Formats: sequence, C-alpha cells, structure tokens
Amino acid sequence: MYHDKVKLGDEFKISIMGKGEVTILNKDNNNETIFNVFFVLDLKTNLLSVGQLLENGYELSFKDGACKIQDSKSILIAEATKTGNQMFPFYLHITSHTCFSVKLKDDAWLWHFLYGHLNFGGLRTLQ
Repeated sequence: MYHDKVKLGDEFKISIMGKGEVTILNKDNNNETIFNVFFVLDLKTNLLSVGQLLENGYELSFKDGACKIQDSKSILIAEATKTGNQMFPFYLHITSHTCFSVKLKDDAWLWHFLYGHLNFGGLRTLQ
C-alpha cells in the first residue's frame, strides 16, 4: 500500500493513504483515466496537482482566466474558469467508482486504525 505525505499551501502536511486511478468523462464524452491519484482522507475536497498532471503527460494552459487540461493527444479533458479566490474548480464526471481494499498481515495494525491511530503502547495497555 502507498503511504506518503502531501504539503499544502500553508506548509501543513497531511497523510496520503493510497494511490490509484480515476476514470472521468471528458468533454468529448469519452472515458479518460487520470493515473497516480492520491487518496488523502483528511481533505474536504478533491484537488488536482498541476505538477502531477504534467508528470503524467497532460498539457495545461492558462489563458483569459481559464485553465484547460488536455491529454497527450491534445484532446480536451476538462476546462475551468478562475474564481474570486484564485482557484479553478473542475466539475468532473467520474464514470467508475472503486473502493480501496487492504489486507493486513498484522492484526495490531487493524486495531491501530480502529482506535483512531492509537499508538502501539496504548494498544498493549488496552490488551
């Protein structure tokens, strides 16, 4: 399973709990898969990373207050207009829903998660 941290604009770091892919419906009503999408449980909204999109072969252009995302074949994936708070909200149509699944080799980790990430010393005390 993939674990890492992501740093937000205010330098605060939050945990990445997994990595996968998201299939969306592009502007031409075709399925498009965005790879290496991070699952960050603590975020209240989904974010797209410009850097990661570029690393995965997408082309981004910013012009006249709009942001366009195109795939490697120059097919338009999504377009957004800049809002007053300098954000570009994309309203993507997700076409497939999958859930994350995990298999733990050590039951202690299951209890660690179930008790809100209680440290292992605390779990031993509970035991």
